[in-house]
Amino acid sequence: MLNITRQQYGLYESGKRDIPIDLLIKLADFYNVSTDYILNRTKKKELDKQNV
Repeated sequence: MLNITRQQYGLYESGKRDIPIDLLIKLADFYNVSTDYILNRTKKKELDKQNV
């Protein structure tokens, strides 16, 4: 889905590399959560449907 290697994903997950915004958005869309949730800027998992 992301067209990256497992190794690359592992670097993002471990914080050794910053995840590109386009991949961050794809992950948020896939998991149906906000990018803020993935970035741990909020505990609110569900999206605000008014702004989507």
